[in-house]
Parts: sequence; structure tokens; C-alpha cells
Amino acid sequence: MFWKILFFQLIQLNQGQVQLLETSNFETLHSQIEKEIMEQTDDQVKHDLENVENGITNFQEKYFEVVGLLKKREEEILELKKELQNFKAVSNLTQTHKGEWKCDKLVQDFFLLDNEVKENLRKEKNRRITLMMKELEWIVDTDDPIQGKGEWSCCKNQTYQSECTKL
Repeated sequence: MFWKILFFQLIQLNQGQVQLLETSNFETLHSQIEKEIMEQTDDQVKHDLENVENGITNFQEKYFEVVGLLKKREEEILELKKELQNFKAVSNLTQTHKGEWKCDKLVQDFFLLDNEVKENLRKEKNRRITLMMKELEWIVDTDDPIQGKGEWSCCKNQTYQSECTKL
């Protein structure tokens, strides 16, 4: 098409005046037009490339966000499956009842806590029970002296059922 235009000479509108372009100026004009087209194309390509890169970045961010949420949900599902297994094990033991086991409000509230909080509370419970058992071991459940805390006068063993080490 470039050569066809060359043969017919080009008419350019310049500030409302019609001018005939000389064939020698045509190559200069063609170079300028070609350069403008290339610049526009480069700018468009750059713009499109930036849009694509931004789209990829946004997609990656959303992808990693969704993957993170999926991992959390998988962990929650595993935790719920464990709790379900525990529930099934307990419910199998109580099949003689026609009704269902209903936990009181405090127990239900406890089950709603985060796993970490529940675990910390369980550890604290065990620590307190151990401490109280040590503090209250002088209170014997029966009037039998072998139930009470003491030691053998011969070997200083503190367990009633232990063997004497001084024989």
C-alpha cells in the first residue's frame, strides 16, 4: 500500500489548507508516521503488559489468601473429625439410654472456646488438682492408718506396701 500512495502523491490537510506533498517528503512523512505508530503500539503494549502483570499480581494475592483459608478450614475439619470420633466413642458407651446427653451451659461454653484456650485450661486444672492433692493428703478417706501419709520407723520408706530395706 505504501508504494501505491507514492505513485499518486499524498494530499495532507494542514490547518485547513490542502497541499500536495512532494515525493521526496513522502519518505520522511512515512518514517514519522511509522515511528508514531510504533510508539503508540509500544505504549499500548506496555500498558496492556502492565494491566496483565497487575492482574497476575492480584490473582496471586487472592490465590494465596484462598490457599491460606483452605488450610485453616482443613485444620478445623480435622479437629471437628477428632471431636466427632470422641463423641461417637462416648455415645457408643451410653447406648442403653433412650434420651440424649445434654451438657450444662458451662460445658457447652467450654466447647466453644479455641483449642489453645481449652488446652491451657485443662493444664491449669491438672496443676491445681495435683497441688490440692498434695495439700490435702493428710485428710484420709477412711479411719485405716495405712491410708494415711507416714513412713516406716525401720527403713524410712514412705509407702505402706513397700518392702523393708533394713532386713
